[in-house]
Amino acid sequence: MFKVLILQASHSLSDERTEYLIKDRLSFMRFLGLTLADRVPDANSIWNFREALTRTIVDGKPAIEVLFKRFDAALAKAGFLAMGGQIIDATIVAAPKQRNTEAEKKAIKEGLFPPIDADFLMAAIVGVAFEVGERMILRDKRDPLAAANFATALFLGGIRTLPHAEHPAAKTGTA
Repeated sequence: MFKVLILQASHSLSDERTEYLIKDRLSFMRFLGLTLADRVPDANSIWNFREALTRTIVDGKPAIEVLFKRFDAALAKAGFLAMGGQIIDATIVAAPKQRNTEAEKKAIKEGLFPPIDADFLMAAIVGVAFEVGERMILRDKRDPLAAANFATALFLGGIRTLPHAEHPAAKTGTA
């Protein structure tokens, strides 16, 4: 059940939304070690578990606080930077044209890029990774584990860490 709270905290989810997304997303089920046949904790169970951890005192602090500090320490020890996240709606919408100044255009041509909002970039990567994984599952329902592994690799390591085949044009020297 603590893993449910980790999902909830990392995606800023309500109890009801957490229950729904555990049922809806194979990646959440995989993280929790559940199969499609397993029962998913309902919103009341999630709330009761969190409240029990909040009321239980360990070393003068609520148990939930102690557990999350230990979890954050384990992530830091493994080299991960714990950040909050969110699920992104990847709907394509029309956007206005960029109106870059001459100085901005010159900087872009020289390979300089403006500062990037790390939280926005992380949220975009998470959204893309899970959207790609879900589309892979829709395309090939026989191997949801491969899709979940692909989305996880994309999320954790970026596109450079993914296995890929060489483009046929690269072999012949044509483009």
